[in-house]
Amino acid sequence: MGLLNLVCVLVIVVQMGFWVLEMWFLRCIISLVAVKKNLTEYKEHDSYRHRRILSAVDLPIGGANSPTSTGLYFTKINIGTPPRYYYVQIDTGSDILWINCAGESDLGIPLPLYDPLNSSSAKVITCGEDFCSATLHPYSDCLIGSRCPYLVMYGGGSSTRGYFVRDMVQLDRVSGNLQTDSMKGRISFGCGSRLLGQGAAEQALDGILGFGQSNSSAISQLASAKKVKKTFSHCLSGYKGGIYAIGEVVEPKVHTTPIMPNDANFNIELMAIDVGGDFIHTPSSLSSTPSKRETMIDSGTTLAYFPDTVYNQLMEKIMAAQPNASFFRTDDDIKCTNYSRNVDDGFPVVTFHFADSLQLKVYPHQYLFRVQNIVWCIGLMSSGMTPHLPKDMTLLGDLVLTDKLVTYNMEDHTIGWTDYNCSSKIKVKDEETGRMYEVGAHDIPSSGRTYISSTGRTCGPVFILMVFIMATKMVSVYCRLAVYICNSRLVKAGGAIREYAYVGEAVECCTLDGESPVAESITSLRSDPSSMGHVESRVNQQGPPCKAKYSWVTDSEGSRSASETMGDKLHHREGNSPDHQLRPLNDRSVIKEVGVQRQPGGLPRSSHP
Repeated sequence: MGLLNLVCVLVIVVQMGFWVLEMWFLRCIISLVAVKKNLTEYKEHDSYRHRRILSAVDLPIGGANSPTSTGLYFTKINIGTPPRYYYVQIDTGSDILWINCAGESDLGIPLPLYDPLNSSSAKVITCGEDFCSATLHPYSDCLIGSRCPYLVMYGGGSSTRGYFVRDMVQLDRVSGNLQTDSMKGRISFGCGSRLLGQGAAEQALDGILGFGQSNSSAISQLASAKKVKKTFSHCLSGYKGGIYAIGEVVEPKVHTTPIMPNDANFNIELMAIDVGGDFIHTPSSLSSTPSKRETMIDSGTTLAYFPDTVYNQLMEKIMAAQPNASFFRTDDDIKCTNYSRNVDDGFPVVTFHFADSLQLKVYPHQYLFRVQNIVWCIGLMSSGMTPHLPKDMTLLGDLVLTDKLVTYNMEDHTIGWTDYNCSSKIKVKDEETGRMYEVGAHDIPSSGRTYISSTGRTCGPVFILMVFIMATKMVSVYCRLAVYICNSRLVKAGGAIREYAYVGEAVECCTLDGESPVAESITSLRSDPSSMGHVESRVNQQGPPCKAKYSWVTDSEGSRSASETMGDKLHHREGNSPDHQLRPLNDRSVIKEVGVQRQPGGLPRSSHP
């Protein structure tokens, strides 16, 4: 009996042991599954977070660098909830994003205005917040609880002011070859309630997207939020559009040079310049220290600017390539000439040598821009002759940066570039998977707007270059060229022009050949617009007497309106004679704004009111 009890006890113990072991084993399995599940979730979470940290962004761009067209590049971004798109200029020479904003004042421009009251995700930034304290200077009298104000001043004398808001911005994240999905991030930006200076009345972009190094720039804010890396690239097509991407470019490879330390701008060290292999002399005052050799890279400026001593040598060596050409200056000190051949065959390559052996080759078709037909102008300017710029400043704008992939790495503090076809594709790295994805070129339209202008960042409405020239010999001492761009068409009048007038749709010139007045006319522009008017001369024939001086005039209100939208200031006096007649200058006059309105930007900048 005792033995039987012992056996029963042993059986029960064994069974209980197996049950405990089974339960323990089951719990282990459950725990392992849970751990695996948790690890998977954590991995997915980390992967998602990692993906957020290292996303590449494709910014579709439009525009062109030519001073005779838009003179700037822009992109389209979505802001707010629900999102609404806005066209903004992309600018490496300024720091903040600002948008034309509804509110305190009437901007007087027919554009969609951002209104924080219409966005459920918008929040007005007040003076006590960290962003406001970090952006404003310490001496600002910003009152706690009130709206945080801003003022941005550009090198062209223009400015924008308003207050800061925080809202959602939606960008195109690279998700595959030539594929994107949506990425959202919350950033602080300026709500521009007032525009001052050039472009304020004819602003046709919705704002400016600053890509500067400051912590207030959009890319710096997105990087701080672990959305993107603090590196970006652009490839601006010399034709139009191009590539703009946030993230590391792995193809093509580029050679780099250091960004000058302790500077808010993208400044690099210029070591030397040669023109067709002939080095120019750099004054000791400009080469004694690295700070004197600083060169600013600014995608918000169209032309290139140099100290007088450097500029004069550049002009001398470039013009020496065509000793028989007649160069003339516009009212804006831009040098132009007539050249009917391939400019790359007739003018030298200008090469800029930077620290770490980085070279920037600028070809003639890049630093020369065609005004029309055979008239070419040099897009290199003197900073000493340019208002709002330091006289010893070197600044390189879009004109010399086109057709090059330019990379800005604010983590490694380098800038690099290589010649590239900006209508093709680049490859950016997906840091999560290590894969390389293609990003293609874009050419987005400007929403059908008739002109594009930035607030002082470039060059006025549509940046139409208007030139009036009476200097170039053509056949004899009595033959000169008058060039006037009106409604984007050139009118050429040949002969020894002394007096001239725009009559209806034709041009009539009253010239003096010795003692005999000679009448010359150009046929209607409408009859032959492709040839810009055909010259019909009655040289050495008795023409109508030249009774008065004449000037370009516009007769009909329709022509007047069209011309004024291009930037002409037409001043009409009382007592105008009927249309389609020659008018003496003392009855009617035209005050012309000619040449390029240069508005290079990026300095000085201020963020306090």
